[in-house]
Amino acid sequence: MKSSIVVSPTRRRNVPVLLTGKLGEIIPMARDLGFDGIELPLGRPSEAPERELQPLLHRYGVHVAAILTGAAYVEEKLSITDPVPEVRQAAVQRLKEQITFAAPLAAQVILGGMRGRLAEGDFRPIQERWMTDCLLDIVEFAEKNGVIVTIEPVNRYELNHLNSVSETITYVRGLGSARLRVMIDTFHMNIEDVSFSQTILAGGKYISHVHLSDSNRLAPGMGNIDFLTVVRALVEIGYDGYLSCEALPKPDPITAARTCAEQCRALMAHVRG
Repeated sequence: MKSSIVVSPTRRRNVPVLLTGKLGEIIPMARDLGFDGIELPLGRPSEAPERELQPLLHRYGVHVAAILTGAAYVEEKLSITDPVPEVRQAAVQRLKEQITFAAPLAAQVILGGMRGRLAEGDFRPIQERWMTDCLLDIVEFAEKNGVIVTIEPVNRYELNHLNSVSETITYVRGLGSARLRVMIDTFHMNIEDVSFSQTILAGGKYISHVHLSDSNRLAPGMGNIDFLTVVRALVEIGYDGYLSCEALPKPDPITAARTCAEQCRALMAHVRG
């Protein structure tokens, strides 16, 4: 397994970002803290220009683990379940742009908030059909570009569908694409899933990415989640991807990021035995 951290070249609203600043500052900072990779929460790919990003990644030996897309929903209200067709199409186009951006980086594209919220009642099945239609379009594009699109289960207080890992895996399995997978986020799992270990073991090959944050959305070790249980289950399913820290920058960004790095090192040392 490898470690990564969520960093952003742009100040984000309502996104747990540990380090914010210029790419030329936060990428070497992530490397110096001991992380193998970074995650970028981008509303638009232009926020991290490839001509600036690629040389920095090469210079510091850091990889991009994933592109988080939720900023487009939080800041622009783009979702693939919006009642307005033009908004849905804009959301699909934005996700395709993120896929194009992610392809040369060998990064996954995470789809969480851009699913949007569903209405209650008779309109809900219609939105669910829109979501599936949009996803099939997006996944076909991802398959052509060799990119994995990863759905993030999000707890019921933030979204009102695909909340648990278990139901998300059932949905993804039904769509039948090897390029559509599921992420686990320990913060959301702590709210929605009955068992960390049983859920991970049942998820198996469908789990392609992992977010670590504690029960209070702080760095691992600052709440009450047993992360060794999580890591042991990941070892059992043969997971060899990233343990990526997405946590609130408290009590301050550097302390939180350093705590994440220390916890990741300890967990990976346990994996290696």
